Parts: sequence; structure tokens; C-alpha cells
Amino acid sequence: MVCELTCIRHGRGEPRGDSPAVLAEERRVHEDVGDEVEDRHDADELHAVDDQRLGADTFFGIETEWLHSDGDRTIGVTTGVLPTPFPGAVSSTRQTLEFRERNISAYAAQLLGDGFSVGARYRLSEAQLETRLPELPNGTTDLNLAEQSERSLLHQVSLSLNYQHTCGFFSQWESLWYYQHNSGYTPARPGDDFFQHNVWIGYRFPRRVVEIRAGLLNVTDQDYRLNPLNSYSALPRGRTAVVSLRLNF
Repeated sequence: MVCELTCIRHGRGEPRGDSPAVLAEERRVHEDVGDEVEDRHDADELHAVDDQRLGADTFFGIETEWLHSDGDRTIGVTTGVLPTPFPGAVSSTRQTLEFRERNISAYAAQLLGDGFSVGARYRLSEAQLETRLPELPNGTTDLNLAEQSERSLLHQVSLSLNYQHTCGFFSQWESLWYYQHNSGYTPARPGDDFFQHNVWIGYRFPRRVVEIRAGLLNVTDQDYRLNPLNSYSALPRGRTAVVSLRLNF
């Protein structure tokens, strides 16, 4: 049994980043292929891990993940004759959504001796959301705006330097790099390119029954604007202090 208590303090009184309304809109792509697709929703997931060891001091591995979700629902539409500004009859049509994400990551870790070790991890994520209105004819006005194939490619690199003393004291420096490119959006959606750095210190009791750690996340106070079409671990939007207590029974 593991029990963990974490206390977090942000560097500012108000968190930076998008407002709740903007964040809610960003999560639309996930909701569209999830609970809100009331008519039909199917999801598949494949996950594979291969961990290897080279000698006594070198570890490496690779991990792959494939996610697929599709569904359809009925949405409301109006018909009219341009350029009159007044809508015509109200009706409905079927909308289909298909989401795919393919992830691959590789890692390596090396023990250096005297309690020091280094680690590196690279992850590539490709996600695509296709929205179609199959019941509307091809000549429908602005159909190309309603039917889109949105794609996002996210690169993630993590580098760490670790120290573990035999008495239980440990520390870690971690540097993270994110680069994202988006395509298929109308209007165009910009990507992002940024670094974040984290530092940790702590103490582990014998057999790790208790672990106490304190950290400063996002040391350089770097905000970001990642497209949530890709899955990724939550990141602090500002400099953040963290204190945690972990109990192992």
C-alpha cells in the first residue's frame, strides 16, 4: 500500500495560462470522441514495453502505444440561400469523428559510480482527429470548414542527472524539451517550442518505507501553449514549489 501527500505552491498568487473557458474549449477534441458522442463510441488501445539491461550499469528500453477512438452523433444544421442573412429550415445530420494517436518512446540510463547516474528519454507522439459530415453533399457551402483533419506532432526529450547517497539522501536535476507542430486547422493553430527545468532533493528511509522530497518545478518560469490533441503529462505553467511525503506499507 502506498500513501502520498503532496503540497504545491505556485510562484504567483494567480496561475498563469489559459482561462477555464479556453481550457474547456481545448479539451473539446477529447470530449467529442468520448462521453459526448451519445450515439456510438468505440475505443481501442495497444501498449507494449521492452526493457533491457546491458551489463550491471546500463539500462535501456523502448515503449510503443497506439490509441484509436471513433464515434458518431447527430448535430443540428440550418439551410438557407446566400447571401440572405436569415437561416432557413432547421434539420439535423450525422457527424462522425475518428481519433488516432501513435506514440513511441525510448530511454537509457547509466550508473556512473559514487551514487551518480544519468538518464535520457525521447518520446514522439502523432495524433490526428478527423471530423466528417457524410450526409451532406460535396457542394455544400463551407463544408471544408466543418470537415477537418487536424494533426499534431509532439517531440519530448527528458535529460536527468541523479545522485543517491547510501545514507538515504538523494537529489535530481531534470531538463525537459517540448516541440509541437500542428496542421490541418482552420484558422491555423501555432505550435510551441520550450524548455522546462526541475530540481529535487529528498531523503529515503531504509527499505523506502518513507520518502520525503522537496522540489522546484519550472525553475525558469516558462509558460507554454501545447495543443491537447497529443497526450502528455501535466506541466506547471509557472515556477512551482512542491513538497511531498510518500509512505510505503
